[in-house]
Amino acid sequence: MKTGALAGMLLVLAGCVEPPTASTGEVLGNFELTAEPVSSSCTYAEATSDTLAFTIRVARALDGGEVTVTLNGIERPATFDGQVLRTTYVAPRTFADCSCSAEQRDAGCACSGVTLEERLEVALVSLEQDEVLGRGCPDAPLDGGVPTVRSDGGALALPVTTPRGFDAVRACGELWDDIQPGAGCFCTACSMRYAVRGVRR
Repeated sequence: MKTGALAGMLLVLAGCVEPPTASTGEVLGNFELTAEPVSSSCTYAEATSDTLAFTIRVARALDGGEVTVTLNGIERPATFDGQVLRTTYVAPRTFADCSCSAEQRDAGCACSGVTLEERLEVALVSLEQDEVLGRGCPDAPLDGGVPTVRSDGGALALPVTTPRGFDAVRACGELWDDIQPGAGCFCTACSMRYAVRGVRR
C-alpha cells in the first residue's frame, strides 16, 4: 500500500491490546487504521494523496483524565469526550518546491521552513453501536453518523471500561494534513483530507 505526505510519520505499531494496569493507566486499544484520500489542494511531489495505513495506541490515566495517542513511536496529547478521540501533532517538513534556488534567493526567497499540522479525529465505536451499524463505518461519523439511540428509543452503550477491558471495537473519522510555509517561502499553503476507518487489534 502506498503512503503519502505522512509517510515518514506513520508506522504500524505491532502488539496486542493491553489490559488496564496500575502503573501504565488504561489502554483503550490499538486501532489498525486506513486513511483514504477525499480531497487535496496540494501539488507538492512529496504530498501525493495516496492511501495511508497506520496503527495508533490509545491510553488514558486511571483517573479518566489525561489521554494520549502513540503513533510512530511519538506520544501525543489527545482528548476523548466519551465518543470522539481528537489529537493534533505539528512537525517541520521539507518540500523541494519550497526550497530557494539561487535565482529565487536573489529575488528575496529566504524560506524559514515548512510545518505540517496533522489532525486526527475518530469516533470510537462500542460493540453495541457496531452491531447496529452492521459492523462498518457510517457516513459522517463525526456528525451524527454513529447511533446513540436504539430503534426502541433506548440508549445505545457508548464505549466504556468493562471487566474485559475498554469496549471499543472500531474507529471512524477523518485525518487532515495542513501544510503551512513559513516567512519568506515562495510556495503556498495547502491541505489534504482523508476518510479514516479501522478496527481494534
